[in-house]
Amino acid sequence: MKKALKIVKGLVITLLIFVLAFIAFVLWAWFGVLRGYYNVPNDHKYVTEYDHASMQLVSDDVYNFCKDEKNLQLGVNKYGQIVFQHPYKSMGKMKSLTKNGWKFLDKECEYKHISRTYYLAYIDAADVVRNNGGTEEQAKDVEMLGELLKIYKNSWNKWR
Repeated sequence: MKKALKIVKGLVITLLIFVLAFIAFVLWAWFGVLRGYYNVPNDHKYVTEYDHASMQLVSDDVYNFCKDEKNLQLGVNKYGQIVFQHPYKSMGKMKSLTKNGWKFLDKECEYKHISRTYYLAYIDAADVVRNNGGTEEQAKDVEMLGELLKIYKNSWNKWR
């Protein structure tokens, strides 16, 4: 009986050590590596609102698409690049407004799901939709999504 208790005690201690090591690894991975990846860097945040009349950084179609949407408000960062004022909210709004296009790409063209970290493949995908039997509406949705994702890309670090 004593031998069985020693074995159980050893297993519990070993399991506890592994659990604590795993928790320490997850905390290190989040706070040491990933946290900076998911936060908008200060130098990419907008510093002034975008004035289309004087700046002309985007096409009229993109500007008209974004101007009335709260979560797609445009701004300019300190480098003079056009960015979204609220990049986290903009991805969800982009997905809902261009749903037909990206769903076609996900389903028919076997693209991975579009997300805040996987979106670069969608930037130039309008021709893919046209070549794979998509409608013109789907192609226009993907084309608009590509233009919006170029702005979205400016809102983050270059390596994202």
